[in-house]
Amino acid sequence: MEYRIKRYYAYVVATIFSIVLPFITINGNHIFLLSFDKLQLHLIGTAFDMQELYLMPFILYATMLSEFLHVYSYRGESLLCLGMSSDNL
Repeated sequence: MEYRIKRYYAYVVATIFSIVLPFITINGNHIFLLSFDKLQLHLIGTAFDMQELYLMPFILYATMLSEFLHVYSYRGESLLCLGMSSDNL
């Protein structure tokens, strides 16, 4: 199968997944739903009020930092020098 056709299948699956996701509930809370009328974010069965969403940028920052550390540790490079030789330190 060509890459072009696989890509269209992936688009269809992602579209169906994103349309169905807000309707799946766990203990009365949705898996993912951003509700502007109730000022809540439902994420993996937990409801967050808007007062708690000030933590979201910190969570996103920590996620990106951990991904960055994981990629560089997987490649076997040191984070202190990042490709520089020891005489450049």
